[in-house]
Amino acid sequence: MEHDVNTLLERIRQAEQRIIQAEERISQAEQRVEPSTLLGLLEGCHELSLAIRVEADATLTTQGDPTNPVSRIRPKRLVPWEGFPASQETIWEAFDNEGPGFSTHRAFASKDQLDFIRQDIQPVRSELQLEYFQRETVDRFVRSILKEIHNNDRLRLRFKLHGHISLEDHNNANNMTSPLETSMQQLRVAESMPHVPSTRGRARSAQRPIHRRRRNRRADQFCVYVISDDQRVPVYAVEHKAPHKLSLAEILAGLHEMDLEKDVISTDGDSFEYHATGS
Repeated sequence: MEHDVNTLLERIRQAEQRIIQAEERISQAEQRVEPSTLLGLLEGCHELSLAIRVEADATLTTQGDPTNPVSRIRPKRLVPWEGFPASQETIWEAFDNEGPGFSTHRAFASKDQLDFIRQDIQPVRSELQLEYFQRETVDRFVRSILKEIHNNDRLRLRFKLHGHISLEDHNNANNMTSPLETSMQQLRVAESMPHVPSTRGRARSAQRPIHRRRRNRRADQFCVYVISDDQRVPVYAVEHKAPHKLSLAEILAGLHEMDLEKDVISTDGDSFEYHATGS
């Protein structure tokens, strides 16, 4: 009799354990499909940024010299955004003061949605794939955050949002209105003309033929602030460069203040090491 009681108690304990485990699985599944908070979304986006892969097989990648300026839209100078940390802090303070609960409100992509995007990431072998990576891991979430800010009356007034953000690439650039095209010319980017290299850049320039063919002078992507059908304000332009085309020294150089005409286009490459190492 005592043996039967002990057996029954053990079965009850096992059943209770299975119930607890089932409840944990249900809770985990619910957490994966429920919308994320803003902080959860940003954490997921950082993880997505680390998921980028570069194609290692050179025969499968696009070719070209990223420092050839012919007919390319480019900035004149690169300078550190020294005020960024303070600006970012101001934005977070606005979220806390003007939009209580905004940072903890669940309105963004779930963990399952982020995982689906991560699993679909392919090795980057061209500018087009890099653009796709940015669109799927950055742009779509920027739009969703701005949408939620716009839906919050106090935050919309705080940030003076009267329209929405549109990211327009070369595929839909033909739909841009003439006023927008005119405004784009006012962005601080320069369409460079065929360049005559300086004497200190002859070594590299001798190996880099300058192609005179006509090229589409539009940037790869424009970020546009759309206020109304006839009010479209350019925010920034993007020119994508596949990562396999850049050396580590060139990437590090891009993190320093730089005059592109002087430090990149007119050099034989030594300047990249100089900017990257400081010597």
